[in-house]
Amino acid sequence: MTKILNLFVFVLIVVLLIKCNSSSTELQDGFDILSSDLIVEADQPIDSLPSKLGQGYHFYGNGKKSKEELQSSSSSNILDSLVLPPLNDQFVEGLKTQLKILRHAKVKDVSFGDQQVEESDLKTVINALLKQDPLSAPNLSEFNAYRLQGEDGIGNVHFTGYFTPILEVRKTKDSIFKYPIYRYPIDWKGKMPSRKEIVVDSVLHGMDLEIAYIDDYFGLYTMQVQGSGIVEFEDGTRQLLAFAGGNQHPYQSIGRYMIDQGYISKKSVSLERITKYFDENPEQVDDILNINQSYVFFSPQDSKPIGAGNEPLVPHY
Repeated sequence: MTKILNLFVFVLIVVLLIKCNSSSTELQDGFDILSSDLIVEADQPIDSLPSKLGQGYHFYGNGKKSKEELQSSSSSNILDSLVLPPLNDQFVEGLKTQLKILRHAKVKDVSFGDQQVEESDLKTVINALLKQDPLSAPNLSEFNAYRLQGEDGIGNVHFTGYFTPILEVRKTKDSIFKYPIYRYPIDWKGKMPSRKEIVVDSVLHGMDLEIAYIDDYFGLYTMQVQGSGIVEFEDGTRQLLAFAGGNQHPYQSIGRYMIDQGYISKKSVSLERITKYFDENPEQVDDILNINQSYVFFSPQDSKPIGAGNEPLVPHY
């Protein structure tokens, strides 16, 4: 069979599969692979989650490698060291979802040197993978592989991924679970309140907008940055909370603010490092988070998280 397409097209598919809404977490290339003990199953209870969840990657110089490092790791045939995951059910589901997205998505042609990649090429690669034997590593003999140069031209490639937090909540407020998760205030008149007005001044109190209450303000903030999350009630039932709108106030990065204030260094900034700082300085959580006046509201949903392609996201793909 004639060689179908270049493997960089598959890289584009992967990028499309993991790109989602504008609130997705951005990760730089250059992280260590998550160890197998950090894999979380959909029905796994909160109290059994690994204590080091989210600590499976480490940043070096914001994830970027030097030209010398990239050159030393290069090889004449990328396929010699390239291993794709087996075509398991989730992989196949992700590929089929991508085909659905390509039916209505506007995909601009991309050029890699003299190679032009079109929307039809993406579909060809997906269909070729779907024809391969399931539960086995894809046969790459029909593909050519090209190393992406990245925006800097030396191989540093920027990917984005989506993280769905699972947060423990209560239906009623108590002394510990005291932070409300709000629905969108559709009856609000005039300019929407800021984060500080919502959290500190409680301007939405009494409007019957509370979905649940959480004990961790930073956990709620993380879910707002992601755009959705899963909450688990005391009886073990779970509910997806999807993005329902924002308060239209400008977003300010707390990571940048903490760097500017000298709380953390630019080299070490990460979700893990920020979490550690708040664990060590709980009295500063409210003041730092309220620097960002943007606030996100949620809506309970029965589906999986929806990505930018308006299709349910597939875990790990």
